[in-house]
Amino acid sequence: MSLVAHYLSRNNPKGKILLFDSNPDILAKRGLFLSLWRERYPGMVTYDPNAELTAVAADGLEIDFAARGKVTADLVNVIPPQRAPALLRDAGLVPAKGNWVPVDFLSHESTVVPGIRVLGDSIASAPGLPKSAHMASQSGKVCAAAIAARSRGLPPPAEPVIANTCESFVGADQAMHVAGVCRYDAGKRTMTPVAGAGGLSKAPTAVEALHAIGWVYNIL
Repeated sequence: MSLVAHYLSRNNPKGKILLFDSNPDILAKRGLFLSLWRERYPGMVTYDPNAELTAVAADGLEIDFAARGKVTADLVNVIPPQRAPALLRDAGLVPAKGNWVPVDFLSHESTVVPGIRVLGDSIASAPGLPKSAHMASQSGKVCAAAIAARSRGLPPPAEPVIANTCESFVGADQAMHVAGVCRYDAGKRTMTPVAGAGGLSKAPTAVEALHAIGWVYNIL
């Protein structure tokens, strides 16, 4: 959204961006995004939480909300409710009243269908674990370690620790990040945030943009 605002500010400064969110608030980098939109793109970005979408017109340019009513636009990007894909639902990996695949966080093996391991956005995330590319990569390493241990007749590592970094470009040459660390809690049988670990950018910077590009090269 910030990159769209960056583009419009240079190519269509009278353009407006209406951001409707079914969540009650922005879930990540809230203060940074709100400050950015207010200071760099005043009057251009409007954020509307608790927006329950009820219908989308056939031409895709009119959307209807339960509380706000009909809204028309020159371009509409509708993101449907998120959940695990049909392939995994058809395979019986998603509980009847659920949207995601529950897994054992020590091995990423399904807790519903033994022998199948699931990674990435499709899993039921633990508290504090975002559905990010970095987290999917870290989960893949935990899963690989568990498979390697099992091939030798050993249990999976008992206390995996995984980190997350999520970079957001806000313009052509500036970015900002949020980072966190999670450790497996044997009592709760899930990953839990490590107190005091991680961090959040104070503001977008050009240095962060270089870090973000470095992250991409490293992860690939």
